[in-house]
Amino acid sequence: MSAFHGNLFRAKTIATGLLTFLMIGFSTIVQAESDGFGVKFNFDQGIDVSPVVQEIRQRLLKPIPRASLHEVASIRRGPARNSRYAGVYGPWQPLILNNAPYKQASDLRQDPRYHALDPNTLEPLEAQWGEIQATRSSLLAQTSALEGKDQQLFRDGQVLDQETARLKQRKEALARETAQYNQQCTGHPLPPDQYQYCVQWQASLKQRIAQLNADIDQHNQKIHEWNQQSVAIKQSADALVAAIAAWENWIKNLILRITGLYDAIGNPCLKKCLETCNGAYDIEAAECAKLQTPAERELCYRQAMERYAVCRRRCYDNCPGPAILPIKCQ
Repeated sequence: MSAFHGNLFRAKTIATGLLTFLMIGFSTIVQAESDGFGVKFNFDQGIDVSPVVQEIRQRLLKPIPRASLHEVASIRRGPARNSRYAGVYGPWQPLILNNAPYKQASDLRQDPRYHALDPNTLEPLEAQWGEIQATRSSLLAQTSALEGKDQQLFRDGQVLDQETARLKQRKEALARETAQYNQQCTGHPLPPDQYQYCVQWQASLKQRIAQLNADIDQHNQKIHEWNQQSVAIKQSADALVAAIAAWENWIKNLILRITGLYDAIGNPCLKKCLETCNGAYDIEAAECAKLQTPAERELCYRQAMERYAVCRRRCYDNCPGPAILPIKCQ
């Protein structure tokens, strides 16, 4: 082979090697760019792939903060009132069915002296008793309806309590897994295979955290609605209890009127004095009935009863008679 042909062969070999080198380098650069490492190259200095490997090994993943998990709300309820009653605030019917003044008034109406009273005297007493009976029936219907709502609230609360427990367990499990992820995948360089595993783990965690937070938010909305219903039932219960108390004061007034009539037999002074007290109470009671809320009416009736008791006591002091022993209502 001549010197010319030898030089030509060497030139071809060098050209082929240089082209292969440039193609391999360009492929490496394109791959590095597609992976987001932003590798730069200089044609004068050649291609150095070591920064690519170094950046892959030292890339750090951000930790998932614990605060990314939402708080699980719980329902607000007071201590159980009655272990045999599956409700939140009740029961209220026993306040009516087991009412001692009502029983006492019923017994007084069975006394022979009651039916021996003058018809004109007996008629307003019977009218008052009829109103007491009608109010009792109305209160029993109201307590029955409210106890139904209260017991449903209790059952809904049990379901929400169970869901609260499940969500807290899910949250605790995810919190533990998040802590494991943060320990294994963050704060230190990762080799390429572990880096890809941690990227997938992080994506899975974020997806499950998002789903759990959505479930917690939906649950917390139900808790909010339950608490609102609870407040409404408590307000209705307070009003109903006040109405029952006003009804009871009305019964106590009837008891004192009947016993006063028994005591006034043969004592005109006492009879006349008690009639004055009765009239004064009736005027006050009529004004109490005009008030807006059950609580206001109950307070008004109670204060009227206190003044009525003072007036009545004064009558007994000023009109003593034989064997006058005023019966106290329970």
